[in-house]
Amino acid sequence: MTPDITPGGALPDCIAKLLDDGPIVVLTPHPDDNAFGCGALLSHAFARNGAHVICMGEGAHSGRNGGHPAPRPGEIELAMAHLGGRADDVTALRRPCGWPDQRDTFAMLATHVGTIARAIGARRIFSTAVISDNADHRATAEIAERATSMYGLELYHYAVWSRWTEATFGADGSAGIMHRLPVGEAAAAKGRALASFRSRFDALAKGSAHGAGLPQSYRDRFLTGDEVFFAPSGISVLAEDVHELAEEDRDTALAEASSTPPPRADTLS
Repeated sequence: MTPDITPGGALPDCIAKLLDDGPIVVLTPHPDDNAFGCGALLSHAFARNGAHVICMGEGAHSGRNGGHPAPRPGEIELAMAHLGGRADDVTALRRPCGWPDQRDTFAMLATHVGTIARAIGARRIFSTAVISDNADHRATAEIAERATSMYGLELYHYAVWSRWTEATFGADGSAGIMHRLPVGEAAAAKGRALASFRSRFDALAKGSAHGAGLPQSYRDRFLTGDEVFFAPSGISVLAEDVHELAEEDRDTALAEASSTPPPRADTLS
């Protein structure tokens, strides 16, 4: 099924659908992914009913452009301030490098995420996607899927480096709705948020183990056009079914409800 597209110019309708009935939770694998992928969304969210960002890991990590250094203290909090949030709108889980391999922690992490969402009254969780070519992004998506299933929340995936089209999710038989949110008036705030990550954008000293910082052209790419969000249809486990289970049986139920392995990233355009 080809996902429906929210018209690019329908900003009020898109905002109303995604944000007008309460705060949102955004899961980010690394401190800057949320600013890249949904900085405009967060700007609108903070201006309305609020948002809470949960950051999985803060260490140096690999990426498409080589290794990325660990962020400097306070960068994500400064970015959120530029988007209209506060320092206490961020929860840092500080997972160690290689945490996606620690699958025995996923149920605990999903419970933590769901508890935060419930505490702030959020109905939607936004995360990176299972079709990402980055292990941290895929693991974050799985945590979000588990949390939404356990707590009866809506799940949305956001694109960071990939360019999603109508056919992106149709190739593997997925069904859902794709929403496009024009960056538009939020570009200035999003640009300031991205610039907060000086550990990434500043020219690093030659000879650094992490190489050069991200080129300016890459930052500019995220300040025009649309932010794209995909809402997959259906929930693997109904929330009421999970909460009726004994605590020791919950992990088993979630494991049995796990989806098939993620499709290859080369299905992306």
